[in-house]
Amino acid sequence: MTKNRTENLLLFALSGIALWFYGNLYEGIVIAPNLLNDPIQKVQLWQNFFVTTNPVMYYIPVSPLAIVIIVILYFKTSRDQIILKKHLQRASIFGLLALGLGIYIITQINFKLFFGDIQKNSKDLYKLSVLWNVLNLIRTALLIPSMLYTFKACIWTKQNGLNKLNNKDWH
Repeated sequence: MTKNRTENLLLFALSGIALWFYGNLYEGIVIAPNLLNDPIQKVQLWQNFFVTTNPVMYYIPVSPLAIVIIVILYFKTSRDQIILKKHLQRASIFGLLALGLGIYIITQINFKLFFGDIQKNSKDLYKLSVLWNVLNLIRTALLIPSMLYTFKACIWTKQNGLNKLNNKDWH
């Protein structure tokens, strides 16, 4: 893999993680706290509003793909590239934790809260709203170090080059 390709993949990953972070930050500040007041009415309004598109289109496939790229780059990076490998490892760990938590939030909360049967889930909507707010805060916090270490990997790669990346381990 060439230095240029690695730099481009890192920039794509950084953009994807930043997109994910700022999307969750926006939702956590602007959208989700509103669910805590009369969640049944708010969820009904949500479901009536999002009929053509929904926020899933914003996150998928870019956000998960960004984490997958970071993990692949970590495994493809030579052990000789100690600093780069350390940055990619940390970005991967925090990114995978955020991704795992995100999968839990989507499958266990969002499907019921935003896309489920309101009458069937009405007694749980407030609890799900609180849980979504708390878990989204944790997920957003996990994305900060993932984004930071990906950014450090981008800078390190740009400044130091990848003289060892053109060996057989990358082909």
